[in-house]
Amino acid sequence: MNLDLVLGMSCNNKGSLACDQNSGLVAHTASGVLVLLNTRTNCQVKYFHVRKNCVSSASFSKDGRYVTTGETGFRPAVRVWRVKDGDEVATLYGHEFGIKCVRFSPCMREIISVGMEHDNVVNVWAWPKGDRLAANNIVDVIRAVDYSECGNFFVTSGCRHIKFWYPKQTIDESRLSKAVPNVQPLYGRPGLLGDCKDHMFIDVVCGTGSSASSVFAITRAGGLVIISATKRKVKTHKSLNGMKGTCIKAHDRVLFIGFSNGDVHMFNAIDLVHLGALPLPTFFRRTGLSGGGVHTLTFNLCTSYLTTAYNNSSLCVWDLQDPANVKQKYVAVYHNEGIAQLDFYSKPDALSTSGGVRETLVTVSHDSTVRLWGVLIDTTICYDKLNILSAEDGSPRLQGSEPRTLAGSGVITTIKVSTDRKYIVTGNQAGTICVYDKESIALAFTVKAHSREITCLAFYTDTSSGQVVLVSGSRDRLVQVMDATSGFKIVSTLNIHSSSITAVKVCRAGNKVCILSSASDRLINLSQACTDNTQSSPTSPGQSKQLSTFQLTRCLACVSSATDLAVDQRTLQMAVGFQDGNIRVFELAQLQVSVV
Repeated sequence: MNLDLVLGMSCNNKGSLACDQNSGLVAHTASGVLVLLNTRTNCQVKYFHVRKNCVSSASFSKDGRYVTTGETGFRPAVRVWRVKDGDEVATLYGHEFGIKCVRFSPCMREIISVGMEHDNVVNVWAWPKGDRLAANNIVDVIRAVDYSECGNFFVTSGCRHIKFWYPKQTIDESRLSKAVPNVQPLYGRPGLLGDCKDHMFIDVVCGTGSSASSVFAITRAGGLVIISATKRKVKTHKSLNGMKGTCIKAHDRVLFIGFSNGDVHMFNAIDLVHLGALPLPTFFRRTGLSGGGVHTLTFNLCTSYLTTAYNNSSLCVWDLQDPANVKQKYVAVYHNEGIAQLDFYSKPDALSTSGGVRETLVTVSHDSTVRLWGVLIDTTICYDKLNILSAEDGSPRLQGSEPRTLAGSGVITTIKVSTDRKYIVTGNQAGTICVYDKESIALAFTVKAHSREITCLAFYTDTSSGQVVLVSGSRDRLVQVMDATSGFKIVSTLNIHSSSITAVKVCRAGNKVCILSSASDRLINLSQACTDNTQSSPTSPGQSKQLSTFQLTRCLACVSSATDLAVDQRTLQMAVGFQDGNIRVFELAQLQVSVV
């Protein structure tokens, strides 16, 4: 099974965005995956998986052949991947609590890694051999790291901390010594900060080309500090006119600074003359989304593309080839909170000009938005359309924006698209089900189905009668069955679990319609539709009975609580995901007959 598309990013550190100066590839972290984006074609081209940990940072080698990643979690490692085929060529263990930043040296023979707050270790690795050459402990909290263009030193920044480290000098001195330990103490000297010694330095970058003699740092108070790379003394301390910088990058004579309001300003790195500014992407302003400020950025000198990552987990690629006509080449707006539920639908005639298939993925998140992603499945899989709907949950909105709002939705916890693709149905924390017209997003029906949060929804269409059924599960331990063809009226209630419902599915087994439900009580129950013999009017010949009441017939006790399940209608098998991290496959015949 191959990963084909990632919709999201997790830029938690300054080093979570990297750029290859040769091919134009941009790497960004996405939980346990490192995503490589081709900025020329706007498509994701490669994915590097870390099995159980989260990727925290990345860095390309100078020739673009390798990319290294740092991670957080159990036994965090520095991993080196070959970009061409995706093979892991080196794994380096030397941190205990996680890795904040990794960097390739300009000569590509060494890799530096900086640990998280509770790790407090800086390591220098000879990665082809897997040896740790030098290391040192850091008492201060490190926020960023950058390697000098010459490769003689690298700089770390943090709380009251600017320090120059000299791995090349450390290695050379160790070779001259006859009796040395396996790991040398890394030689470092603090920056001579003067009046700036009490500042929090949130990002640092070493100059390149014409500005190689300087080191640039951004302070939390909103200042730009320029330090001599040779003397380690502060040369200039400039206020940024009341704006708070969040990240910085330097390329030859141009200095890029990202700010907390989402703007990116460009300065001359020599005399600090203002050259221009880039505002928030137009998609943010049109939909009323807040970028939350620029988190980090990177610039590709080969393609003249500036890539910015925002605090709301969004990405924008700017084309700066023509300074008089700056363009937004690519914008990816992802959820910035956890995704609660997803669903998808497709149209039979929704084919692209190249013969690919177009589908729509619907996601609901804790960031109070519902998003409809237009996914194109062809030789590659990418998304090229996005529609954002705002949940009406009382959260503040930006003035002057008019996002489409799901009226009365509340705090949405689950979502489902009807089988006939006419409705989008949401369930909220208050136990209310809201039914919206898919095209106009107008509220069509409201059903107070439960007394607590709704956890799952499922649709089923009975082909014999044409009846459409909606089934819902909730934390109130009830499963409700609603007739969608009769205004979503509740026709049956199942009280067959002793804990919160986690998943419901509807299928047909033989000539019986069945509801499968799982809950935190470690039970999977099967309820079958039963015939109501008390109907006043018999069913006419050729007319099928409507689904009304269901009765528990079979159950299965599991070793762990089920979190989700899927049913194969052809083989009558169900795949169940459990809290213990396993996916188990059962046949419906394995469920035991209930004695209730």
